[in-house]
Amino acid sequence: MLRGDLDLYPEYTSTGLLTVLKQSALSDPQQIYAAVKQGYESKYQLTWLQPSPFNDTEGLATTKDNASKYQLATFSDLSTKASQLTLGGAPEFAEREDGIKGLQKTYGGFQFKAFKQLGTGVLRYDGLKAGDVDVVEVFTTDARIATDNLVVLKDDKNFYPIYNVAPVVRQDTLAANPKIADTLNKLAPMLTDSVITKLNSQVDIDGQQYADVAKAFLTQQGLLK
Repeated sequence: MLRGDLDLYPEYTSTGLLTVLKQSALSDPQQIYAAVKQGYESKYQLTWLQPSPFNDTEGLATTKDNASKYQLATFSDLSTKASQLTLGGAPEFAEREDGIKGLQKTYGGFQFKAFKQLGTGVLRYDGLKAGDVDVVEVFTTDARIATDNLVVLKDDKNFYPIYNVAPVVRQDTLAANPKIADTLNKLAPMLTDSVITKLNSQVDIDGQQYADVAKAFLTQQGLLK
């Protein structure tokens, strides 16, 4: 981007904040966006267009039956019900500060009946479907969330960083081609959590090609003829 080899690319807001600008984490999505927009423009002459509402971060998910049975909607709910439940996740999730230990510090509770080490996402989802575990560690736009009709619990104290996505564009490119912003800003609000998980499912589960799925979606939304 800085050399001019690329004109624009999609970036996650907290990646820009934490990794590129090396600033401290923020919990409010609007503050994150304002910080990366100002920082990129002043340091790199790059600008952020409007962010999409979907948040591709770490999370915890369960089945609809479990959510109903144990009255689970949020991480706070789970923190008080954990002793009745088995959690499935990567082996290191039990010890990481962004795993069970950090959740315990932020929410209290989170003392699970058992923790099963399930290394891959596939194993976690299969374990949840089979009833071997009750809750699993996920990325919040994983394809299996949509296909397995799961409930992603709300991180009501914003323990995990918020990763909204937005196009980052060279300012000179945008000045020469202002319609880029008009077009991509129309697309942004359409990309919600549920939409992205369904699109991911069409690729990861149904085996369709990325370009075909994107073209069909854009056509359906009236952005492509």
